[in-house]
Amino acid sequence: MRLKYILLFTVPFILLTALIPSRTVLAAPIVVNVPGEHSTIDAAIKYAADQLVLHPENSYSVLVEPNSEAYTVPTGGLVLQSNIPVRGRETARTFITGGGSGTAVIATGVTGVSFQNFTVINAGTGIHVSGNSAVTIANNVFSVGTTGTAVIIQDSGSSSVINNTFYQNGIAVQRNTDTVAITNNIFYNSTNTVKIVQTGLTENNISYNLFYPQVNAAEPKGTSTL
Repeated sequence: MRLKYILLFTVPFILLTALIPSRTVLAAPIVVNVPGEHSTIDAAIKYAADQLVLHPENSYSVLVEPNSEAYTVPTGGLVLQSNIPVRGRETARTFITGGGSGTAVIATGVTGVSFQNFTVINAGTGIHVSGNSAVTIANNVFSVGTTGTAVIIQDSGSSSVINNTFYQNGIAVQRNTDTVAITNNIFYNSTNTVKIVQTGLTENNISYNLFYPQVNAAEPKGTSTL
């Protein structure tokens, strides 16, 4: 008799459970490590991008550990991929070198990307953002050389340059739209070549920066000069 009552309640429960849709798989944040999992930043970015295609329910990012030598970029530059943030573990000890000329980092037509916590040295251009990109450049040090340009942003009005230090660059930031935010940065160069270059634009969205010794011919609003 007891078995009869157990079956009476158990069978409907099993049938009801079978009719309930399975839960949506929860997104998992996955961090791809350099050099722990991949020896180069380029390989880690490509792996993360491929995995995102296969498993769009997850999120992927690349974390770069400090290295005894600067990370070199592939010929043509390190290419960022959409929705793959790339960050260093420690800005002061995580170096990327452009090898003296060319562009170190490239972001073309991407969205959902951030590049942060690196020291970028020895390059013709530190990072070049173009093509309706929405890229956040934050917490980096750019020291590419007095004939180089640290950051170029073209046709990418949603991008931002935040909390970076620019030291000994020919041009610090070059933008062609005044919707690009340049905020809370330090611009320093003893040879008086610290510049934000923009032709025919207002000084909108340049705020709370520190310049030494000067920027262009006039100081943008919301900034200070030592």
